[in-house]
Amino acid sequence: MLVWGSVTRKPMRQPVVIGAEGNYFGEVLRRHTFRSVLAAETHYTQASEIPPHRHQFVGFFLVLRGTFQTRTSAEITVSSSGDIGLHVPQELHSVRVLSDRGRGFSIEAPALAASLIGNAGRSKVEAGRLPILLNQIYQEFHHTDTASDLAVEGLILQIKAELMRLPQKRESQEPAWLKQVEELLCADSDKRLSMDDLASACGLDPRYLANYFRLLKGCTPAEYQRRRRLRIAQRKLVETTIPITQIAAEAGFYDQSHFCNSFKRMYGCTPLGYRQVLRSNRSTKFTRTCIKSKRSMSCNV
Repeated sequence: MLVWGSVTRKPMRQPVVIGAEGNYFGEVLRRHTFRSVLAAETHYTQASEIPPHRHQFVGFFLVLRGTFQTRTSAEITVSSSGDIGLHVPQELHSVRVLSDRGRGFSIEAPALAASLIGNAGRSKVEAGRLPILLNQIYQEFHHTDTASDLAVEGLILQIKAELMRLPQKRESQEPAWLKQVEELLCADSDKRLSMDDLASACGLDPRYLANYFRLLKGCTPAEYQRRRRLRIAQRKLVETTIPITQIAAEAGFYDQSHFCNSFKRMYGCTPLGYRQVLRSNRSTKFTRTCIKSKRSMSCNV
């Protein structure tokens, strides 16, 4: 299961349940099928525990409310509102609701299976535009009309493209200095570190560091740091009501304009548009938000 969130490692030893098609083990509030795409909204009570199980088809789980702990055979991940889980077919996992209640929107789309090649076993991914696309499917889910099947089919194709753009998981072990560089970039997310600063701290040649960091992570150290700051800002847009100007300042951007431009390049929409779309499922009034599609940069942060 591909999930954003904190990760720890712990084995899983419980009986295995084979999840039926469209079965996410909670209280199903609504279910609908768009041609070959099955969608469902599910409610979970406090301390709900879903036993170890497997899904037959590729599926996404968008957290609408609450906090969920997901356990695989290798790790435990924690996800909350706005986070996305990607169910890999036949991958064993269990789920526990950590909050007083939880709600999620799930889809199963067999057509996405081929897009997972090279990404199976990845514990964390950069979601890019996936939250936007899944929320658009969620809107079609609650406001179906004669064009909904076609609209969802187009959105699934966009999701397929996003999955195919994910950096391939590399089998070789990453060098020790890479973790040190990542820690420096994360510890000083509000400070610009030059290539010379990073190279000096790790005892490397700046040119060597620049070339191999891009090879291993798919982006430059500066891009890595910027995308991490944007990820922090993205979570605040979803989980808080903090003004965008304050979020921009806390993320280390010089001004709101710089923040908005950087955010739009990464997520394909403005911070305000992103906040409105991800919160639209909580509103009783349906609004259609036009989001310009842009190819997001590949960077394994």
